[in-house]
Amino acid sequence: MNQMIPIIDFQPFLEGNPLEKKTVAQQFYAALADVGCLYLKNYGFSTDLVAQVFAESKAFFDLPLEEKMQLALNPKEPSIGYYRNNSRTQEIFNYAAEKRHPISQWPENLPGFRDTVMEFFQGCEDLSWNLFQALAMSLQLLPTDLTDLISDKNCHGALLHYPPINNSPEPNKFRFKPHTGAGTFGLIFQDEAKGLEICTRQQQWIPVSSIPGTVVVIMEDLIQRWTNDQLYSTLHKVSIPEEEFYKHQSRYSLAFKVSPNDDAEIRCFEKCVSEDNPRKYSSISVKDYYQEWEAKHLHIYSNQN
Repeated sequence: MNQMIPIIDFQPFLEGNPLEKKTVAQQFYAALADVGCLYLKNYGFSTDLVAQVFAESKAFFDLPLEEKMQLALNPKEPSIGYYRNNSRTQEIFNYAAEKRHPISQWPENLPGFRDTVMEFFQGCEDLSWNLFQALAMSLQLLPTDLTDLISDKNCHGALLHYPPINNSPEPNKFRFKPHTGAGTFGLIFQDEAKGLEICTRQQQWIPVSSIPGTVVVIMEDLIQRWTNDQLYSTLHKVSIPEEEFYKHQSRYSLAFKVSPNDDAEIRCFEKCVSEDNPRKYSSISVKDYYQEWEAKHLHIYSNQN
């Protein structure tokens, strides 16, 4: 475990009095400002459920490739379905709330998969809602200033598998390249395999080790834009561990992200604009924001190591 990354007990925010909530919100903000990444424990749903999702994820990725390819990404819904990168260092099953994406497909031969994954999805959605309220409290915004922007619950989940590396990797190869996320907060649940790293404000790469019973929260680009660079998005990657044991075993993780409503306007919060910190970003629609972001970051997903 890296001592630079704080561990925050979120239960007092979920169940505590106003003072306890404020204390946790301040801890949350400090972690985002200092590191851009944190561990949360007691985040609101069962760790047994997380273990069940990991088991379902392994069962899915153990399916024959032909069966997984039946759920391949649909051009009409590019964020839903199965994807495997060309270098075979990563495969993903992307999914979302069916009320927003009714054409979502599910594996036919895993009877418990859909219900387990969607129960987990709901838990992550609830957690994200509370994280937005904590951030609003820390920024002295109204409780609804942030949650109104995500009221449509435009959420996506992903099951990720990084297969074992059986050949000697080339220099400067990664399981996933250094990148920042386009959205708000990335929630990452990880198994014991090493690899996840973040880049600190001092431009130092540090490991984000697995801690049982916690979820990793990584800040993304929209939070930086909303806060007018008061908070900074966190560069992160999945490296190839130096230890042979970890190279030759699979790595599994679960990711969850929230995007703003399709009709939301992305602009800096007035509380984050001042004479000392003048406005750095003009207002932009969600659609234009993501188009601009994807154009700038296309290299992350093309020719992925």
